[in-house]
Amino acid sequence: TTFDIADGIRWAGGGGARGAAPARGADVINLSLGGAGACPSVYQEAINDARGRGAVIVVAAGNSNSSGEFTPANCTGVVNVAALDRSNQPTAYSNCHPSVAVSAPGGETVSEFAGSDLFPPLNNSAWKPFSGGTASAEDGVLSTLGPGAVEPSSFAYYQGTSMAAPHVSGVVALMKSIYPGLTPDEFDQLLASGRITTDVLGNGATTRDPFTGFGLINAFAAVREAQLLAGGGAVPPVVVAQPASLVFGQTTTQLNFNLSRQGDGPNVITEIATSVPWLSVSGGGEDGAGDYVASVNRSDLAPANYEGLIFVVSEAAPTQ
Repeated sequence: TTFDIADGIRWAGGGGARGAAPARGADVINLSLGGAGACPSVYQEAINDARGRGAVIVVAAGNSNSSGEFTPANCTGVVNVAALDRSNQPTAYSNCHPSVAVSAPGGETVSEFAGSDLFPPLNNSAWKPFSGGTASAEDGVLSTLGPGAVEPSSFAYYQGTSMAAPHVSGVVALMKSIYPGLTPDEFDQLLASGRITTDVLGNGATTRDPFTGFGLINAFAAVREAQLLAGGGAVPPVVVAQPASLVFGQTTTQLNFNLSRQGDGPNVITEIATSVPWLSVSGGGEDGAGDYVASVNRSDLAPANYEGLIFVVSEAAPTQ
């Protein structure tokens, strides 16, 4: 019941419920759950209590492809997480709402298209068409299953904002491990600053939109900010690719990606190469960072599945 969930939030936050309390409250509370409607006062009171004790509360935006109210994602003081597919585009199912704060990988296990019976638009203003390609079970997020058991009994690929929210919770946990003093207010401020997210829709790193919030959560950047807050030393330089993989499907010939230099110290990208002759790369900007285009030449390829690698070499270290 709603009352049970509220008690769970309050207990996990360290406030206790029904005459019991944990020895130590949680640093992060993940709520991969929800339903339609306004935020109940019993939810809001429990969230206020847990947040007041220092817990960052991460919630799923919902999977109805709707801009309507979904709770507890619409409660005050939570981090509302939308879902992106493997191309870092909004999934067809993820709710969109002004309360969305950030986005993360949620999986896309079913191919869909505008007007599909699989994902009918519940609200025309919320509809997000499929970006192309063919989805499969492996395009989901590998999740643990174990009804009623302490240890998971099996694994399965799932899609949903319930899969996206734990990615953000994990990043918060990484930050807390480096900077235990991280407060919910500080995390919210970092999101709004654009320093721990990647702008995937081109709206600007500090512009909030209802599909991705302030952008895709960036674990490396988040850890770096936590180290700075903790007064730590330099962060080793790396090259980060967004997205980390490209899926061309059956007909696509060109896909965009971005290379950014992150961390401390010199890090000029010196070379980009591919492992196969049918794959080429063009673009880039100053010192090799910037936007690139990967192109596939299908003319000499027989129908089959193909894979190739893009190698990026920098002054810091080679990556791919």
